[in-house]
Amino acid sequence: VFTVGVDASPTLVAAATSRAQAQETYLLGDARDLAATVKGPRFDHAALVMALQDLDPIQPVLDGVAALLKPGGRAVMVMTHPAFRIPRRTSWGFDEDNGIQYRRLDGYLSPMALPIRTHPGKPFDASRTTSFHRPLQAYLNACGQAGLGVIACEELCSHRRGTKGPRFGAEDRAAKEFPVFLVLTAQRLATA
Repeated sequence: VFTVGVDASPTLVAAATSRAQAQETYLLGDARDLAATVKGPRFDHAALVMALQDLDPIQPVLDGVAALLKPGGRAVMVMTHPAFRIPRRTSWGFDEDNGIQYRRLDGYLSPMALPIRTHPGKPFDASRTTSFHRPLQAYLNACGQAGLGVIACEELCSHRRGTKGPRFGAEDRAAKEFPVFLVLTAQRLATA
């Protein structure tokens, strides 16, 4: 198996390169312009793990992935769930009368750029990154436009369980019902 990784961070590329095995190569580049960075034969598989939500626009990313895949090749995309994990637009609530933990959504369909604190536990660190919320249709349509047909979808819940106490059962049920991550598997169509 030959692996090529691309990242815009020199620090992350250096860290990956220092741990690389013989069949691994890590390149400094922009995922929105993969053709400028990745040369050589096409690939059987591609993985975008916790990346698409931090890239804008996503169409050139998916176009580049499709161009690097062999016909029939697969791309797996992992992201925080776009319906249930929207920064500052979703939160947990508890219905005291019915003993139900619920997920509140204050918006979904409107795409938005969201500044996120890089180190929220450090009160004097003002560094930020940007996360981009998009509804599910934005990801599906961008895949289709790139010539990638979605063939599988998984919604992954947290392995964490409720906190011991009076709300344990409700928290535990909610943790099993509201997914944290979305995994899309797409296949490069022969006509792409």
